[in-house]
Amino acid sequence: MPEGVDVEAIFVVCFALIVIGIVFVWRRAARRAASRLRLAEGLSETSLERERLDELLTNQRPVVRVRWAHWLLAVVVAVFSYFFVGVRPTFAVLFGLIVGVVGSVFAGQFDTRRIVRLETQLADALDLVIAALKAGAGVLDAFESATRESRPPIRQHLERLTGQIRLGDEPRAVFHDFATRVPVETVRLFALALSVHWEVGGNLVPTLSTIARTIRDRVETGRRVGTQSAQARLSLIGVLVITYGLGVVLWQAD
Repeated sequence: MPEGVDVEAIFVVCFALIVIGIVFVWRRAARRAASRLRLAEGLSETSLERERLDELLTNQRPVVRVRWAHWLLAVVVAVFSYFFVGVRPTFAVLFGLIVGVVGSVFAGQFDTRRIVRLETQLADALDLVIAALKAGAGVLDAFESATRESRPPIRQHLERLTGQIRLGDEPRAVFHDFATRVPVETVRLFALALSVHWEVGGNLVPTLSTIARTIRDRVETGRRVGTQSAQARLSLIGVLVITYGLGVVLWQAD
């Protein structure tokens, strides 16, 4: 193990910060679970409705994952490389940076795929809502019909939205909560359109048709941009791995 009290103190502090971060995330998750339970109890009066809302609130996964999780992993890799592998502090920090950068790229790709999937499902659900409205159904009945035909993850969000409105929640607050839980631009546009319609009324079909077309155009543009930038991301990962891999080989040789 390399000598140097100051460097060891730095890594001990980093390890302590990791532990504090884990405790903070755990306590935050516990507070969220308690809040969801109180919300479910306030929304429903019967035991069946309370069970249903509890299941929706508990099993719902976030749309966008924690942004700093890969950097936390990078710190863990750096600490492990220094204390347990015995590499020099410079190489330990470099290993951590590699893990952080590569993890950032893959986390961004994973979040993008989840958002594209949700937006595509929302556009399909809007098509079903439009068809039901044209057939003469009410707005809430049309959304419930589209919810039954939708797939996760958009299905859970729509079930919660329609369930809250059925139980008597204020529609504007429900739409605002929906846009907050799903931090996507097209979802915010959808929630804003529904809020305005609930206040002023009017024909909802042209508005939903425009939103569905906007969502599909956004998804198509995002796919084209992702295809064009994929080569640059892969090149970045390749350069990092090759450069620092050669550095490790030279360090072992000397």
